[in-house]
Amino acid sequence: MALYVFGIGGTGARVLKAFTLLLASGMPVANTEAVIPILIDPDTANGDLTRTIEILKRYQAVQRTSGSTTGFFGTEIKSLNELGDGGGAEDQFRFDLEGITGKRFKEFVGYESMSRANRALASLLYSEKNLASDMEVGFKGNPHIGSVVLNRMRESDLFRKFAASVNENDRVFIISSIFGGTGAAGFPLLVKNIRNADSSLPNHARLQEMPIGAVTVLPYFDIDATGGRTVIDSNSFIAKTKDALAYYAKNLTGNSTPRLNALYYIGDTLGNTQAGADGAQEQRNKAHFIELAAALSIFDFMQADRSTLKAPNGVAQAPRYFEFGLKDGMSPVRFGHFGSRSRATAAKALTQYYLFLRFFRDYYATQEDGRWAKDETEKLQRKNLNSEFLSNLSTFNSFYEQWLEEMEKSGIGFRPFKRTVGEADLLKIVEGFEEKPGFLAVKGLKKYVDTLNAVVQRENKGLKPEAKLLTLFSKTTAELVADRIKL
Repeated sequence: MALYVFGIGGTGARVLKAFTLLLASGMPVANTEAVIPILIDPDTANGDLTRTIEILKRYQAVQRTSGSTTGFFGTEIKSLNELGDGGGAEDQFRFDLEGITGKRFKEFVGYESMSRANRALASLLYSEKNLASDMEVGFKGNPHIGSVVLNRMRESDLFRKFAASVNENDRVFIISSIFGGTGAAGFPLLVKNIRNADSSLPNHARLQEMPIGAVTVLPYFDIDATGGRTVIDSNSFIAKTKDALAYYAKNLTGNSTPRLNALYYIGDTLGNTQAGADGAQEQRNKAHFIELAAALSIFDFMQADRSTLKAPNGVAQAPRYFEFGLKDGMSPVRFGHFGSRSRATAAKALTQYYLFLRFFRDYYATQEDGRWAKDETEKLQRKNLNSEFLSNLSTFNSFYEQWLEEMEKSGIGFRPFKRTVGEADLLKIVEGFEEKPGFLAVKGLKKYVDTLNAVVQRENKGLKPEAKLLTLFSKTTAELVADRIKL
């Protein structure tokens, strides 16, 4: 069983990044054996896209070197090109949109070769600026351009490979924004191309009926357009959202022919200003709590029983619709604002991984002579760990810390951790939750190391060092969170 996660546009890439960091934290994905991320964005140099690809590659390297199957990095991530033929050495998790490189929109649609009447019609539908638009940096908030270009993806080799690779119990989840160009256009087109799969495609009948979930991200930031750095006008976001919602209601969620088994909505007020950029490396938005919350919808969708996700002839039966909420609107958001289920899953996993990250970054070098590291002939001392594994893990952790720091500083700040505590207060690291030891009990780093020593004696026998490291810290931090932090 596999989960295909399509991340469309910049928002799709950022939510997929948050999803990957949650997977690294040990959140399990129900009813699946592997996750296949597929990023769709014509802007191959997009900063959000390239950063997510790098995180996916580091995750994959850590998971494969360790062979971890539970806890930290316990979910396997594969690229689409790896399925079936063992290929994929050049794969970057990106869905290549063919035929747009070096072209403007008018060239893509063959404007100059159109009849006079068709040129007049095209000029009525698209402004001169639209027709002259360079598509290599995306669609700049113009879904009416994106819908024409992205409809070509059904003709691509990668879409055919996706169709050929799906099995009976696989599922699809789609991430997109509703207020931009690429996501707003790509989401309904992708659903259409799956539900109306042509008979020339492999597994077309299976595609038509496979479970599809999606999260559509409503406006949650605005754009600083001063200095002429972008043509995108965030003042149009709300109007675009209303139009798109009306279209979705008619074509995706309508009562007569609903196409989606589950649709999640999420958004925020436009108080989180991002630097203006039309695309390429300059489009590198800071992480936002909304993206983390959107990623949680994927885990929720995968928990649904298959029997409730039927879509005979491409029409979803008993579709479900969801929103995300917090206990109050305070900022910064902390785990105490989460509902009980989110605290038990996401808050617990994020806390465990951050405890591991802090130990790995700050204390490993001074503590690796302890019993936990020397168990079974010093297998967990750094000299016995794969050097590439250590490098990939350190780089991945740097992305994790950057993600937390950026969310702290966004419009609706998310500050779950005290990121500067010392070793005595290491288990007081969660904002709003104090360490709760018994009378005269050891605390902080000493308790952390004592727990490592206890867990290593009863667990992890027979594992290679990299897998043993991740398993040991996953189980140790689980005990610390349960016994001392008590989320």
